[in-house]
Amino acid sequence: MDYLLALVAFGALAGVIALWVVSERRYKRTKRRLNEALHRALVAVPESLIPLRGLYAERFASPAPRLPLTFRSEFGEDMALVCLFEGARTGYFVEVGANDGLRYSATYALEALGWNGLLIEPIPALAELCRQRRPHARVVNAALGKRGSTGNARFVTYEKAGEHSDLASHLASVDQSFRKPAGRHAREIEVPLTTMDALLADAPRVDVAIIDVEGGELDLLDGFEIERLRPRVLIVEDHDLAVSDAQRRAIEPRGYTQAGTLGFNRIFIHNDETALAERAQTLLCLDQVEAI
Repeated sequence: MDYLLALVAFGALAGVIALWVVSERRYKRTKRRLNEALHRALVAVPESLIPLRGLYAERFASPAPRLPLTFRSEFGEDMALVCLFEGARTGYFVEVGANDGLRYSATYALEALGWNGLLIEPIPALAELCRQRRPHARVVNAALGKRGSTGNARFVTYEKAGEHSDLASHLASVDQSFRKPAGRHAREIEVPLTTMDALLADAPRVDVAIIDVEGGELDLLDGFEIERLRPRVLIVEDHDLAVSDAQRRAIEPRGYTQAGTLGFNRIFIHNDETALAERAQTLLCLDQVEAI
């Protein structure tokens, strides 16, 4: 009996070990594939855009831009937009998740050149900084959700003393949990909840719409009738870029084609904008990150 019990125990232990080994191998293989894909996604600014930092500052020295011309985006989105629109001095942009108006801004350079637009930022302190720093843009402190969204939205921000972070769910309908960053304290805030359509009800034609809402992009798109305003260029952050094609499947049937990626951003161009699409083929010389 003791022998049988020992044999059964040994078999159970061997099974647990085998299961652990298989699981560990699968975990490591999945982690490796994700890391490789994310490495491709987290590319630096494309070489085709790097010279533009100096080139465009020099080109637009006269007449002088109305704001100091600097490129501030994380992955070169602002330089790509200036190139796509051939340095146009007028246009209308929308940037959702505008942060403080400068940090990682993809539209600051456009405003400096002469564009006007709408900045939407849910964190009140950051929205106030936008108002101070972006004098030619309308600033709205709100969270955006699905069609019909109204009322207020509550979510958590993580802050250091005297500093505000954009680590927050921008949408009340998105169930996101962030691990509390070291040295920060959590603070729950409540802001108005609305939709993109409501904010753009009286807007002129939109040339560029940039959406960065920390995972709530699909909900926002549900409340955004892009077929009506037809933004010429649509840039949407997608942290699932390496593992999911959900955004592409949600946007392309609405009259758009993905022209490329910059970092975690998908760049879509309206199908009627053939000249923009042709320029994008040269500028966005990045390997597409395919879903695993």
